[in-house]
Amino acid sequence: METAVIWENAVEEASGLPVPIAEIISKSSLGAPKLLMAVAEHKVPLEGEGGASQCDVWALLGTDVGSVSLSVEAKARESFGKNNESLSTWLQGGTSKRSPENRRGRWEDIQRYLPQGDYDNVPYQILHRCAAGVIEADRFGLKNAVFLVQSFGAPDSSFEMYSLFMNALNLPAEKNKLYFSEVGIEDRTIRLGVGWVDCPFASDSQMARCL
Repeated sequence: METAVIWENAVEEASGLPVPIAEIISKSSLGAPKLLMAVAEHKVPLEGEGGASQCDVWALLGTDVGSVSLSVEAKARESFGKNNESLSTWLQGGTSKRSPENRRGRWEDIQRYLPQGDYDNVPYQILHRCAAGVIEADRFGLKNAVFLVQSFGAPDSSFEMYSLFMNALNLPAEKNKLYFSEVGIEDRTIRLGVGWVDCPFASDSQMARCL
């Protein structure tokens, strides 16, 4: 609900984006962002059997350096997947004899859309949600992608999970700042920005406008 309200109310902003998201992007090397389109609960297909990666919001942005694919994972009190399930635990899960092979194949495909890193202890949900933004950048021929955790009072434990991901990327784990890495896909490179954004809860008037 909070995600829907803050994005709905953002139509009144010059950027078309929630203020905290516009700020974290504009303060980066991407420059001033402008929302071109946004899709709620956007599904990005992944290889192998199983469901797609469903972004809470996927958006196409215009920036000073060109169009950007933005994937957003919104978080309040819930964990990153069931009990913050790590990649190593997820790879060993499943209910059929085909599960290990299918999951290994799925991970190999996801891994193509992430920077090199040791992700064993990182929540699997963070990994495929970040990859989803890069997959869409690749699909549309874009040079830049951004993955944001949009936090609505998320607990310290969630930021600790996010920090595991940033550590795997060899990037600082800092709130409200975008840090960059690179993803090499075949013969080209996609620049990937990653950030954690603290967002306020909606006021009664903001909530009422969306009802």
